[in-house]
Amino acid sequence: MSSVASTTVVLGLVRARQGFAEEAEALIHKGVAITEGTDYIAERWEHYLSLAAFLLSQGRAEEAKEWIAKLRDIIALYGPESPLLA
Repeated sequence: MSSVASTTVVLGLVRARQGFAEEAEALIHKGVAITEGTDYIAERWEHYLSLAAFLLSQGRAEEAKEWIAKLRDIIALYGPESPLLA
């Protein structure tokens, strides 16, 4: 599942760069949903970050805040020494 989620998110990021924002968002959300069904916390963090960055790039800061909060929740699991902060 992990590779399917990562591939889906990356495809979404590619489609965003190609100017297909609606399709990109759907793909990124799909990848996030797949990852949320797993125990892969680091990948979940990466995918939340990708979604938040995408939303910010679209001028949708309020929506991005939800995903940024989820990023902070994951970081809190590991504390200030989190490898996710490197």
